[in-house]
Amino acid sequence: MFAAKYQAAVFAFIMSGFMAFLMSGILTLINLGWFDGFVLSWLKAYLIAHACAFPLVFIFAPLSRRLTASLIKPVVNSVVDRAAGNAAENNTAKR
Repeated sequence: MFAAKYQAAVFAFIMSGFMAFLMSGILTLINLGWFDGFVLSWLKAYLIAHACAFPLVFIFAPLSRRLTASLIKPVVNSVVDRAAGNAAENNTAKR
C-alpha cells in the first residue's frame, strides 16, 4: 500500500497504463493488422506509450481540470446553499 500523499501519482500511473495499453493495441492493429508476432509488437508499443503517457498526465492534468471547470456549471444546490437561500428569502419576504 502507498501513503495517501502518493494518490495522484498512483492514479496517474494506473490511468496512463490503461490508456496506453488500449490505445497502443488499437493503433498497432489498425496500422499493421493481425500477424504472427502481433502481441510482441503491441507490448513494445505499449512500453513506449506508457513511458510517454505517464509524465504527460502531470503536464496536461491541470489544463484538463481548468477546461472541465469552465465547461461545467457550478453546483449551488447543496444543503448549506439551500438553507442560506431559504433564510435570505424569508428575510426578504418579511420586509
